[in-house]
Amino acid sequence: MPTYVVVARIALKPTTALNASGSPVMTRAPDTWHLAEIGDDDKLSQVHVCGVPVAAVEVRHSVREWGLLEPFCAVCEGIAGDRVRAQAKSEAEAKPWLLASW
Repeated sequence: MPTYVVVARIALKPTTALNASGSPVMTRAPDTWHLAEIGDDDKLSQVHVCGVPVAAVEVRHSVREWGLLEPFCAVCEGIAGDRVRAQAKSEAEAKPWLLASW
């Protein structure tokens, strides 16, 4: 069974805060969240589950957080949803204290 992580590209996005000229402040933030397989050597796959190429700079999260992160890729969830939910449940049972801090 493959192992998954949740990843997102880093994108520049405007915030609601304004700078001195009255323009929105641009900040680095995660873009759409995707699922990606990782190998035994913790190496990320070259493409996300949905087939979109992996960017050079991405943020990684555990699959336990898949339901908390938005916006997420519906195609990734459709392809790997049941396997990801099983992995997330397994991770939560192995380390329940990680979710208790939320």
